[in-house]
Amino acid sequence: DGNFESSTEGALTGFYDDLARSRKKLLSWIIPGILTFVLLSTAFFLLHPQFYDVPLRKNLFVKAGFIMSDEQITNFPGIWEGIFDERAAVLTIDSLVGDSVHGSLSVKYKKSVTESIKGVFDFKERTLNFTDVDKNKKLDGSYKAELTENLDTLRGNFRDQNSSQRVKFEFVKQLTESDNN
Repeated sequence: DGNFESSTEGALTGFYDDLARSRKKLLSWIIPGILTFVLLSTAFFLLHPQFYDVPLRKNLFVKAGFIMSDEQITNFPGIWEGIFDERAAVLTIDSLVGDSVHGSLSVKYKKSVTESIKGVFDFKERTLNFTDVDKNKKLDGSYKAELTENLDTLRGNFRDQNSSQRVKFEFVKQLTESDNN
């Protein structure tokens, strides 16, 4: 026949074919593994408390609306003046630590009533839910408020736990000298 086939050439061709098959099989395991590692590492970075103060993570969460910026957190506590049950009132937010809020509410009835409050602030939804700490049948109940997008007005409702009466309220953040600078 005259065609000479080298055993070396056949072995190399077989080797290259086996290598190509092995590479495809190897890549079918490596690529999903690398993607899984990247996804899990990203989730760990975004969710683990150790990374809360990392600027990249913080900026992503602020832009996504999951958390408030440091400036917003600093400016949130303070004096909020407004109307409660069609009467002059002052909501004082003393602290915002994590999502926990503490403060007081003063309403000018015939006699001024001041109650301690505590609650939870949902950053993403911009909602504040709080209750009266002092169980004395004055303003005992639940308060649900929504913070406007520019973070300067709280509007909501109070539901008295004793009478089930519902009352609307609205408070506007009072600027301090440090806010103006």
